[in-house]
Amino acid sequence: MTERPQTSRLAAPRILFVSTYPPTRCGIANYTHSLVQAMAEQRRSVADLGVVRLLAPGEFPRPDPIIEAYAGVSNSRWVDHVAKVARSYDVVWLQHEFGIYGESGDRALRRLTEKVTTPIVTTLHTVLREPDPIQRDLTRHLVKRSAHTVVLSQAARRMLVDHYRVDPTAVEVVPHGVRYRPLGQRAPGGRPIIVTWGLLGPGKGIEWGIAAVSRLKHLDPAPHYVVAGATHPQVFRTQGDAYRADLVRLVRELDVEQMVRMEDTYLSDDDLERLLHSARIAFLPYDSADQVSSGVLVEALGAGLPVVATAFPHAVELLEDGAGIVVPHRDPQAMADAISTLLTNDEAHGAARSRAADLGRSLHWSQVADRCEAIAASASRTLLVLRRPTEKAARKGSPAPGRKPR
Repeated sequence: MTERPQTSRLAAPRILFVSTYPPTRCGIANYTHSLVQAMAEQRRSVADLGVVRLLAPGEFPRPDPIIEAYAGVSNSRWVDHVAKVARSYDVVWLQHEFGIYGESGDRALRRLTEKVTTPIVTTLHTVLREPDPIQRDLTRHLVKRSAHTVVLSQAARRMLVDHYRVDPTAVEVVPHGVRYRPLGQRAPGGRPIIVTWGLLGPGKGIEWGIAAVSRLKHLDPAPHYVVAGATHPQVFRTQGDAYRADLVRLVRELDVEQMVRMEDTYLSDDDLERLLHSARIAFLPYDSADQVSSGVLVEALGAGLPVVATAFPHAVELLEDGAGIVVPHRDPQAMADAISTLLTNDEAHGAARSRAADLGRSLHWSQVADRCEAIAASASRTLLVLRRPTEKAARKGSPAPGRKPR
């Protein structure tokens, strides 16, 4: 790779993102792609933005001008190459999610953070309440080695402080962005549509969603529940479509074939927009009690769509002011009651819709990009601050503080 020219200190810093990236199908890839696009729009250029695309087994490089390098995570040989590429940038921005760096990801990330001399920013997409020792040590290591650590919710920040004993001043909250697209008032009439979307796998709680909808047969008209999403690639590699098959069997057992439609598809932006435009409620029946970030949740809010969600931390945080209803985990009756309230009470639905639209405006990717630019600029200055005493001491012919004379 050709070395890039040095920029002035007033210029926007050159940022190298390390992440999954499209065409990889996962939430982190979509997040990074959206963030890079938003930052490029603000800068009016992609010239000083680059991506190291993490490749899972079976994935292959695809030409893209934003891609600086590829990292096959089935082994850790990529670390040395990425550390070399990073020398041409002012900031290395790691997107961290458990699993995307491969089976030896903890070791590879430790090596990378020790080899890279460029300031590091790390976004932690998951913060586990009860991590195993390896997960806890890696999370603490990433925070320690980063000039800035970013999380996507206040709940994640609290968890880092309370469960990992991280200095609260080391953690910044930058919410998950969304392409704000209020969908207007849906035309009256027809069956109301409830939607769940995203990559499927155990833990999504769709079985509880189906059970909840089965308790709404008495409504007139009865709602239509659309579950749209392909099986998560990592789940498919190890389990195939077993989870989806179980859901299809449950639909038959509960005799709700006329109420539930399973769409095995990976939604494009246009597909998602059409789906949300048709819907009256977004439904997130997730099993996890630890989920501190949900792209699906912010997509619903960006569309001004009222939400029914289980009480995972990100939902509790964003829905507490009335953009939806939070329900207990694995409680289909409570889920059904919440859905019924929003379907049959126009005043409640209207209030939730209005609040969802307000939140969606505040989460626009352009605002997220502004925050991230400020963090990157601050991180890039940390190296300058460290270097200045050395440069000043060299001009005086004396060693820098803390360094031995050569």
